[in-house]
Amino acid sequence: MNKRQLGDPVDLPGSPFDRLTPVDPSYATLPLDRGFNWTECLAGVDQGRWYLVAFRSRRRPDADEDRLLAHDEQAFREAEARTTGLLRYFRGGLDQDRNCLSLCVWDRRRHAKRASELPSHRVASALTYEMYLWYRVERFMLVKRAGSLEPELMPVGTSPVMAGQAPSA
Repeated sequence: MNKRQLGDPVDLPGSPFDRLTPVDPSYATLPLDRGFNWTECLAGVDQGRWYLVAFRSRRRPDADEDRLLAHDEQAFREAEARTTGLLRYFRGGLDQDRNCLSLCVWDRRRHAKRASELPSHRVASALTYEMYLWYRVERFMLVKRAGSLEPELMPVGTSPVMAGQAPSA
């Protein structure tokens, strides 16, 4: 079995988001609606609502990549086994400036919240100050209306959770 690396795709077959992929190499710093192939993914879906959690960050040069991957993988596996509703986990890679964007697509907000309260997710979250120069958590509703070709991404909440000195978005 090949060892998985940070940035490798994590597949959860059976959702319209199986084909979710960046459409621009700068996806980590672009607005979420411009960085991915949302329209293509939802081409066969008439309508629906999904909840997205995006984690943007800049990784420290001395971050322990193996440790980070191990905790990320453990949190993913725990969420997959102990919750329902995770439709896609996109584990982003680093760009030339060590920026990264990873995201989860959920069928419901409550499922994302439940997963964030699991022990492995809490342990992985505790690594943020050690592994990242800055990070920002963004939450969205992705909505596709009946008869529309283009889905809409709408921010949820008043401001993202942030730490460190993130650049202006």
